[in-house]
Amino acid sequence: MKTTAKTGNRSYIEGSFSGIISILLLFASRLNENLNYNLALSLIPVFFSVVSIIKFKKNNSGRISVRESSKIGTGVFLVSSIWCIPYLFFGSNNQYSEFIPMILISSIIVGLIVGFLIGLILKK
Repeated sequence: MKTTAKTGNRSYIEGSFSGIISILLLFASRLNENLNYNLALSLIPVFFSVVSIIKFKKNNSGRISVRESSKIGTGVFLVSSIWCIPYLFFGSNNQYSEFIPMILISSIIVGLIVGFLIGLILKK
């Protein structure tokens, strides 16, 4: 009996990688004031969403639905933003703490859109 791939596992793994790399970039930006990290921070979850959706499709016998890719994209962005919340709360001297709910909601929306678009592209 063959088991199917799970969307949640992909989201947790790739989202954790994305969050950890984002935190490292945030700390690096604090050390070097001239480092512009905004574009990199925006593209890291997108990259890991694409990688995660492609891996899921490969593990699922080459099939993926737009719904599954939307779930994976949303999960990757949500887990990545959850990883970054401690930095925003403690590492930035509490100057961004009032924006945490807005950051979570916006990451869910962006992850849903990115996952949907990637799913449309990869569905064939």
